[in-house]
Amino acid sequence: MFQSCSITGPVDYPHNSSLAQIPKFFPALGVVAKVHHRHVVWDASPILPGCRSWSTAPVSIDAAPALTASESGMVIPLISETEWMPMIEAAVPWELHPYGSAWVIAPHPDDETLAVGGTLARLAQSGIDVAVIAVTDGENAYQRNDGLATIRISEQQSALARLGIGPERIHRLGFSDSGVSDHEDSLRSAFCELINPGSLVLAPWTSDFHPDHEVCGRAAQEACKRLGADCVFYFFWTWNRGRPEQLERTRLRKILLSPQEREAKLEALHAHRSQLTSCGAEPPILPENLLWPARMEWEVYLP
Repeated sequence: MFQSCSITGPVDYPHNSSLAQIPKFFPALGVVAKVHHRHVVWDASPILPGCRSWSTAPVSIDAAPALTASESGMVIPLISETEWMPMIEAAVPWELHPYGSAWVIAPHPDDETLAVGGTLARLAQSGIDVAVIAVTDGENAYQRNDGLATIRISEQQSALARLGIGPERIHRLGFSDSGVSDHEDSLRSAFCELINPGSLVLAPWTSDFHPDHEVCGRAAQEACKRLGADCVFYFFWTWNRGRPEQLERTRLRKILLSPQEREAKLEALHAHRSQLTSCGAEPPILPENLLWPARMEWEVYLP
């Protein structure tokens, strides 16, 4: 059961911290959620324009019903795929430079597949040296997580093999799932030790609605500045938890995937079975209603 609820403050969240379950009545109010370790913080600025920062002072809603996991269901996207399409269609096609090497930063196993799987397949097929930095093993995706890290490591290896990337090109950092933001300096140092100057680095956007994604984006951006590498951001949770106006002043780029690249990406996605199917009474982290970004013919980036 959800023990307490609030609009401008944290919601005690005993199930997991991966945005798998959000009370339906909050998105209905237009309130935006960000997840922090084991709790949710709500941004009320969509309905209270003067409120721009993330507050930590709880404001109880006594009338809010307590919800079980099954009653709350999965994440309800704030807007539909159709509403995102004008912005995606307006993005400028991106022609990849002939980089000698490319790095993909994956906060959790599956992020590399969901957001950039088709691009990875293209880079690997073209002969570019592609490596993946696996920041966490995704062990806290569910409340019941015995052995989950081992399962997700295997799933990630299988998925990347379908994209043409062998296990020897996966660098595991072993940070705690949903706790990476506590180690930003160490994370940045790890990136600086691995990434080579002049390479392409694909990292999650610094506002991608998950603290692990956001800290990975910040650390990657800083590391690339120091190293002289090109940092390009990708998106996943933004498509389901954000709104187009958050990207209005950006210059988005997109890569049109070939049928073969899309097929490879979908095969890789199917390898992440633990995220696509329920875990006991807990619903899947990635139900079908959240997967439309991974099924697009485009992959969208922010240089």
